Amino acid sequence: MKTAYSEIFIVAKVNEEIITNLDLDFEKKYLVSLNPNLNKLDKNRITEYAKDSLINERIKKIEINRVTKISINETLLSKVVTDIYSSIGISTTGNAGPSKGDSDAEVGTVWIAIAKNDRVYSEKFIFGKNR
Repeated sequence: MKTAYSEIFIVAKVNEEIITNLDLDFEKKYLVSLNPNLNKLDKNRITEYAKDSLINERIKKIEINRVTKISINETLLSKVVTDIYSSIGISTTGNAGPSKGDSDAEVGTVWIAIAKNDRVYSEKFIFGKNR
């Protein structure tokens, strides 16, 4: 297959992605088709715009691929969530009312406790009758 180019060479490299002079020429034509006013610029300036455009495009593609390849192993995630919730205990007790009844606690008194491994945290709250 013959091309109009006597030699195709690498103009830039982004990680493992290469940009050739052929890519650069196609990009120049593309940019000029989007904005014909670019033809008023010096040819070297258009070439630099095209090169910057291609480098930016390659970087964006690399980053998108990097981010989308990060996947969560759902089995592992499920195990982590199960382990967390099976090692934490939450408890409440108290007297919500409306009357004191048989309880020794005043109406609106609530205890909340959280236990994890070998530690227990508890707190007494008094919400009162107008809770």
